[in-house]
Amino acid sequence: AIVKGTLHEPAPWTNLILTLGWILSILAGFVLTLMPSRRQDALRRPVETIFAILYVVFIYTYNAPQWARGDFPRFAIPVLPFAIIALLPLIPKPRVVLWMLTVIFPILAAASAVGIKNVFHL
Repeated sequence: AIVKGTLHEPAPWTNLILTLGWILSILAGFVLTLMPSRRQDALRRPVETIFAILYVVFIYTYNAPQWARGDFPRFAIPVLPFAIIALLPLIPKPRVVLWMLTVIFPILAAASAVGIKNVFHL
């Protein structure tokens, strides 16, 4: 449904970049959570691990193309802490990259919400 919604539902390119960023980051966190090196963490917290696995499977198999991609960030909020914890080893130690992203992504989100043509007009 995510792929179908991306191909058939019109969306500004800024919105596509943001939602695909969310989709890929949650997927990367999910894959890293299942890696053998992280298995001990998962076994120490079985309830949280089961919840995260079931919820991620649910949001990636949600069968509504008009919402699956566009509302993915809203659906992903409950598993965001799990993805962040899994991605911590990959986050660069110099926080300059993160600070740049905290500026870039809100600008893209605002431009997508207002409409990119309206932003350039201003």
